[in-house]
Amino acid sequence: MDLTFKSETGIFNYRVCAIILHDGKILATKDQNSPYYYLPGGRVKLHEPAENAIVREVREELNVEPKITRPLWLNQGFFTEDVTGVRFHELCLYYLVDVSETGLLARGECFTCWKTDVRTTMSGFPCPAWKANICILCLSKRRFLICRSI
Repeated sequence: MDLTFKSETGIFNYRVCAIILHDGKILATKDQNSPYYYLPGGRVKLHEPAENAIVREVREELNVEPKITRPLWLNQGFFTEDVTGVRFHELCLYYLVDVSETGLLARGECFTCWKTDVRTTMSGFPCPAWKANICILCLSKRRFLICRSI
C-alpha cells in the first residue's frame, strides 16, 4: 500500500525522487499524460524504507539497478496538479543515484520507456556547476528552479 491518502480537500503523498547526473545534465521524465517534466521516482509503500523505495522506483521506471550515492534533501511541497486540479501536500526525499554501470547512459540523451501502458520519455537537461557545489536542476510545472545540494 502506497503512503498516500485522500481527503475532501486534497491528497497527501510520501515520495522519493532520484537525481541522476551525467556530463553536466540531469535526467528528467515526461509521460504522455503530463504537460511537464519531473524526476524519476514515486510513492513509498507502508513499512518500506525510503532507500528501498528509490531503488524499486528506478528499477521499475528505467529497468536498471541503481546505486544510492547519498540522500540530498527532504522537500515539503504544496501544489495543485495541472492536469487534474487536485491539491497536494507532499513530502519527498531526494537521493543522488548512480547508474553509470547499468548501460542506461548508452541510451542517449533522450529515450523512451514503457511502464504498463504509459509511455515515458527521459531527457537530459543542463545542470550547471556553481561555486564548487553541485547544482540540481529541479523541474516543477514548466519552471526551472536551481537548488544547491548539501
